[in-house]
Parts: sequence; structure tokens; C-alpha cells
Amino acid sequence: MLFNLISEGYWSSLLLGTRRLLDKAPLNGPKGVYSIRSVVKDVETSREWLTRRIYVEKVLDAHYDLDRLRREQHEKLTAAKGGVIWGDPELMKSEAAHRHFDTLSGVSHLARSPDDLVDPAIFTRIEARLAALDAIAVHVSTHVAMPATRRAALTSCSTILTYAMRKRPLSS
Repeated sequence: MLFNLISEGYWSSLLLGTRRLLDKAPLNGPKGVYSIRSVVKDVETSREWLTRRIYVEKVLDAHYDLDRLRREQHEKLTAAKGGVIWGDPELMKSEAAHRHFDTLSGVSHLARSPDDLVDPAIFTRIEARLAALDAIAVHVSTHVAMPATRRAALTSCSTILTYAMRKRPLSS
């Protein structure tokens, strides 16, 4: 009995939380919600000010100027005269930030500009992946959130999750 109570509570909480993360309501307003979709839509709306420089310096708190960091690292290596030194974590962080934005913007590392923007196709791809999860949100809304059908929903949770995993395995 205790196991069933814990199990049902776990699955209900998990599925209701998943539904909330997939919610299509806007970020602000009377039905505002912090969901993955609302945050992505907010970023998409603000796309024009989210430049590479803002992303690297303000969002990821990294240095924008890779050339300066590389020059400093080279100077440290030269001054060490073959001795062992630590690599600069700020250089690695900045390189990673630029690589991430290369992916988001669709711009080659050879054509980087401080004014690069996130490619609109990224938002389309994210929405397509979220739409693939909408079946879970519909199921939760019709079965788990409604007390009359709660028992049937909880017994079918594993079936739905198994179906979702077959459709899109985690390793992809």
C-alpha cells in the first residue's frame, strides 16, 4: 500500500511537471508560466539583441576576445621555457562559448562577428522537438490531472514512456 502511494505520487508529480514544462502559455500575463516553450519564445522575441558578444560576455560570463586570451596563453608558455603550466580556464570557457554560438548562429568560426545572431531555424527545430512531446502533455491533461481517470493513467504511464523512448531513444 505504501509503495503504491509513493509510486502513484512519483508518477503523478513527474508527469504533471512534464506537462508544465511543455505548457504553451506565454511567459508573462495572467496565465504566464515558466515553461521551456515560453522561455524559448521569449528568447526568439528578443533575438535581435542577443548577439554573439552579448551571449559570450553577458550570458556565459566569458571573455569575447579570443585573440588576446590566446596571446596571453602563448606568452605564459614562452615564459615557462618548457616548464609545466596550467592552461587558462578562461580561454577554454571563451572558446566553448564561441563554439556554442557558432552552432546557434550557423556561422563558421572563420566568419565570426560580434553582431552574429541566433539562426531562426534553431527555434523551429526546438519547437519541433517539443511538439513531439505534446502527446505526453495531452495524456497528462486528460488522464492524470482528472481524478476520475487517474488510476487508469497511472497504470498506463509506463506504456506511454516506453512508446516515447522507442520513438526517440535518449542516445540520439
